Amino acid sequence: AALLSRLGRVLLTLGEDEDAARTLLAARDAQREAGALTAAVHDAIAAGWVQQQRLWQLGDARRTLASVEELLPELPGARARVLYHRAMLASRLSQLRDADGLLREARALAERFRVIDLIANASLKHAEVLQALGRPEAATEALRAAEPHLEGGCLRAHHAAARGWVALLAAEASGGAAPVGRAPHAALEEALAAYAACDAAPGDRENVQVNLALAAWLRGDLAAAGAHLERAEGATAEVRGWRQALAARVALEGGDAAGALARFDALATRARLAPAPPLQWRAALGRGDALARDLFAMEPPV
Repeated sequence: AALLSRLGRVLLTLGEDEDAARTLLAARDAQREAGALTAAVHDAIAAGWVQQQRLWQLGDARRTLASVEELLPELPGARARVLYHRAMLASRLSQLRDADGLLREARALAERFRVIDLIANASLKHAEVLQALGRPEAATEALRAAEPHLEGGCLRAHHAAARGWVALLAAEASGGAAPVGRAPHAALEEALAAYAACDAAPGDRENVQVNLALAAWLRGDLAAAGAHLERAEGATAEVRGWRQALAARVALEGGDAAGALARFDALATRARLAPAPPLQWRAALGRGDALARDLFAMEPPV
């Protein structure tokens, strides 16, 4: 069981995501059979992480996390981590109020049992969820709550990335005019530099590049947006979806309505299969804009 667990993580570092997920699920089953219940939960969490973040298989990730639910009452530390990953999944599915509740519970357990990295990560994700729910003051407070717990790993990079994303959400909601002190570009550049100095997971840097592209697009700099998108090559499946959404927007603003429409159509299919409601919405909205722009070009007003 332990060998399967290690093998799954090795496959993950090699980029063999499908094989990594299968191996980690096999490790989960072997650990449970051997009575190593904490290890079984951790292998399920790892498999679910691969499914939702690397493979964009959100339904499979939900089933994987549910598969160890009955083990959690006696394992509060592991339960806190499962709650956090369930919150990540809920957020990806646009179930923001569910994510809010799960993150509050995960953070409370993490604080009680002093799971320091989880206190930080739950606070950062909570900030993003709160901003998406239209609660900017609470989002700022969640970012501050993470600050005493940023030692080790890439936590400082994650904090800068979260600050950038929260500011981006605010800027997008205001039509591109980011509130004073929340300009996303500086925080995202800080995150990019910090990820270069730590053991960043695959997709972390690319995700920041996509967010920098979004920041550039919001301020009307299509050339910079395109340059950042080019640097996001080789990202995870989820980040590729966001990259595709923004590339379609850049194409549309650059006058290529037909090319944008093709990109939005492809994105709609991918987002429906995941499923990824935020990108389904962006694909539908973008498709409508591209069709309107294409129709306007064919039939100019008199």
